[in-house]
Amino acid sequence: MQCVILAGGLATRLGPRAAATPKHLLPVGGRPFAVAQLARLRELGVRRVVYCVGHLGGAIRQFVGDGSRLGLAVRYVDEGDALRGTAGALRLAIDEGDLDESFFITYGDSLLRADLVAMRDAFAANDAAAMMTVFHNEDRYDRSNVDFVGGHVRAYVKGEPTNGLEWIDYGLLLWRRDEAAASLPAEGDLAPVLAKLACDGRLAGFAVEERFYEIGSAAGWAELDALLTPPHRTAEPRPLVILDRDGVLDAMVVDAEHGTVDSPLHPDQVAILPRVPATLREIARLGFDLAIASNQPAAAKGKTSRENLERVHELVVTLAEAEGARVASSHLCFHRREDGCACRKPATGLLEAALGDRPPALRARSWMVGDGLFDVQAGRRAGLRTALLAPDKLDLRTIAARQDATPDFWGEDLAAFARHLRDHHDLDEEAP
Repeated sequence: MQCVILAGGLATRLGPRAAATPKHLLPVGGRPFAVAQLARLRELGVRRVVYCVGHLGGAIRQFVGDGSRLGLAVRYVDEGDALRGTAGALRLAIDEGDLDESFFITYGDSLLRADLVAMRDAFAANDAAAMMTVFHNEDRYDRSNVDFVGGHVRAYVKGEPTNGLEWIDYGLLLWRRDEAAASLPAEGDLAPVLAKLACDGRLAGFAVEERFYEIGSAAGWAELDALLTPPHRTAEPRPLVILDRDGVLDAMVVDAEHGTVDSPLHPDQVAILPRVPATLREIARLGFDLAIASNQPAAAKGKTSRENLERVHELVVTLAEAEGARVASSHLCFHRREDGCACRKPATGLLEAALGDRPPALRARSWMVGDGLFDVQAGRRAGLRTALLAPDKLDLRTIAARQDATPDFWGEDLAAFARHLRDHHDLDEEAP
């Protein structure tokens, strides 16, 4: 999927903070906002991005580049110093031939979550010119400005009193290129164009349930910066959550033709699993350090190169850390099972390297989280608590019959494990 990011504005509401730095690159959680936004878009299924830049656009080009380090293909449309407004910038992108038949649009200061595949499918079954994501806001996070009824945006108001409206423009659009070309002026803002589409009955709506975050205002920036700032680290060691990688942080790759499932063999195959970055942030805030321990034998088996495996891992870690978590260390075994090494799970070498010199009391509160029997076996042998994710993939009777492979927690995904930690956190802290 393709998404246009409108990132050419002057950011006047942010004052001196954005005088020399485009707001798209302002730090949140110690990293430029662009990292969080691009990683979130990739998590939601976007693979190609078109930036509309203008004011301080060179800095965005320099930092984001071609997008490859975040697993994206990025192109730029530059207004230069003669800013055209949001509608004009989008029209320029259309005129330069950079946009697909239909494309998403968002703003360079918004961190959003929506089911883009479901939105795309709903739009394909609709004859509207464009689709706007809307949130039932009731003036909570900003002034509500949308009249949304029965899947249609009946009115869109910006910059005027909006008494009685309960929904708000969420900051993400899906537009047909031909319809956009027919509607967009060479200069001006998107708001009046969208208002006219709503008035003409040609603007569909797609409701989302999770609130938005933005850094376009000083208050919004401060709120998101606080949310994404990693927890304060002390000199004292903390209990550790050791994570298997593939199937826990990123999706396994399915080869439908041959009926096989494998780890990603190239960065283009990496797909971070839903909500992983936010979930890791929550686990860290509960008082745990994070580490990765993963068997990666593909190069030894001749399936890909060691360089590709290292690039895959770098991308997974970058995407996983995008919302404030920090992975303290990564431990990979590149051997095959028949090599008989001491590091490959279910052996404990990778886990012992991750645990370091943590004392027994902290080891007893640490976890090994994986999606396979080897992960559970390695964790139990190392004296850790163990969590098995997506157990429907395994024969539960086989697991029940093997005492060395019975986990302490079963769950659907990493978010379920984080909920378990949160619900049992007080008891866990009191454990000897």
